[in-house]
Amino acid sequence: MRRSPVQIALFLFGTFLPAVAAPPAPPRAGGASLPTIDGIEAVAVVNGDPISLAEVERQLAKIHLESDEAKPASQDPSALLDRLITAKLVAQEAREAGFDEEAEFVKAIDGVKLSLERDMLIERETKNVKPDAALVEKVYKDLVREYTMGSIFFKKEPDAKDFEAKIKAGGDFFKLAKAARDAGKGTGPETPQTHKATEMVPGVAKLLPLLKPGQTGPIMQSQTEWAFLHLVSVQYPDDPDMRLVAQSKALETAREQAIQRYAATLRKKYATIDETLLASLDFEKKDAMKALSKDTRSLVTLKGGTPITVAELAEGMQRRFFHGVEKAASDPTKKVNAEKKPVLEDVINRRVVPLEARAQKIQETRQYQERVARAEDQILFEMYVKRAILPEVKITEAELKAYYDKHKGDYTTPEMIQLESLVFTNRADAQAAFEKLQKGAEWSWLKANAPGRVAADKQDELSFPKGLVVTSTLPAAVQKVIKGSRPGDHRFYEASASGPFEVLKVSDLRPSKVQELEAVKKPISNLVYADKLAKTIDENAAALRKASKVEVFASGDQLKRLIMKDLQGGS
Repeated sequence: MRRSPVQIALFLFGTFLPAVAAPPAPPRAGGASLPTIDGIEAVAVVNGDPISLAEVERQLAKIHLESDEAKPASQDPSALLDRLITAKLVAQEAREAGFDEEAEFVKAIDGVKLSLERDMLIERETKNVKPDAALVEKVYKDLVREYTMGSIFFKKEPDAKDFEAKIKAGGDFFKLAKAARDAGKGTGPETPQTHKATEMVPGVAKLLPLLKPGQTGPIMQSQTEWAFLHLVSVQYPDDPDMRLVAQSKALETAREQAIQRYAATLRKKYATIDETLLASLDFEKKDAMKALSKDTRSLVTLKGGTPITVAELAEGMQRRFFHGVEKAASDPTKKVNAEKKPVLEDVINRRVVPLEARAQKIQETRQYQERVARAEDQILFEMYVKRAILPEVKITEAELKAYYDKHKGDYTTPEMIQLESLVFTNRADAQAAFEKLQKGAEWSWLKANAPGRVAADKQDELSFPKGLVVTSTLPAAVQKVIKGSRPGDHRFYEASASGPFEVLKVSDLRPSKVQELEAVKKPISNLVYADKLAKTIDENAAALRKASKVEVFASGDQLKRLIMKDLQGGS
């Protein structure tokens, strides 16, 4: 998906902008070594507006949480502080231009305030929620469960039906499976295999929990074969990482349940529904929305707030049904009226949150005010970038060409090859077939007549993927054998001293090549544009900084030491 210019700016700088819903950092441990301005331990001040050490730490934590878990992000705190200063300068310039008085800003920040009130109420209500131990164990088992099982596959239905009858008669699965393989009727591994439940196809994942160890499942049919699974055992290996995941999932479930209970409590505290009026509203009636969307009758009275009208419920119903209430009502399978109550509860939830926030004086807390200030900076940054910076950013064909010339290696297609193979049970037969090909024998004739070939139903199991594949994805030994070959060439290959032994035919070979600029212009344009946008923002920020009073109280190693001191102190 292509990003808009503003999204690109937020991608480049948004990581370092105030995180609207970020939890507050606790007070630093140890003695203060930074000035305190307006109650904030400041690491920098931009035209009298402080940036707290807590904010730097918050943003570092945010980067770490959003990075790839296998490779946590590494961020220089000083570089991060520079970005925060840039964001502050840009937001201040937007205020100077009067952006904070415009309807766009007012609407956006009002929405943020409502979200913050909701989030902070939920934080208070769920801060002591603990995951249910039984649910943690259930989720953990679902994540790590493994099945050890035997399997047998048949190409012909009569063979599968015969196997099924013998199983029902009390036959031993593994003895019957071996007999079917030996007779060339069935295929499958000779020994039980172990698989994770989470990696199984849906049909198998549904079947295995219904079996007990020692049982064989019913016949399973696909488009090309019939199969049987025999459950040997179920095990739950110890996996500390998955247990942490299970605890996290269980905690999220507990939080969601607590939030639902809290929402019901608030509805009961503030809202009184006119149940008779609600029951009379028929959203399934033809053209009902025309009248209901204009109906100003009070459907819910709110203690300390204005009533919720029928029209507000109608608006919520329109949001619930993606293609519109009228279209949903015309579908007999959809019960539109059944959604009235849950939709009304959603409408009530949005209206009672500000009432409860006011009752708890959320808006008076420093935490709320700091979050609002950070949100204002972010909104103003977006507005400034969109209006004052984006018009300056243009990219030329020459810039695209220069980037392309410098990074051609990034736009080179890999070599691809298509192989066919004849698989033999012994080296002598494989070498004999290879020599015949060298002397001009036809591949198709050998494929049908060469002695010593592996059975036809095993060929597909052992041969290489059909069609073109990236050469570098093939086993290293195969790459070595086919190196330097051309379409039509033949090669001899043995996977090991005991086989399998194969004669390979190179059916097709597509050398690696550099893609033309036109073919990769779109992704290159995005990269060049993003780079130029970042530079333009930096240039604007440098000019603003030159005309501003910016004081930095800690940077480099000193800033790192302050952050480490907090971490060691448990903050």
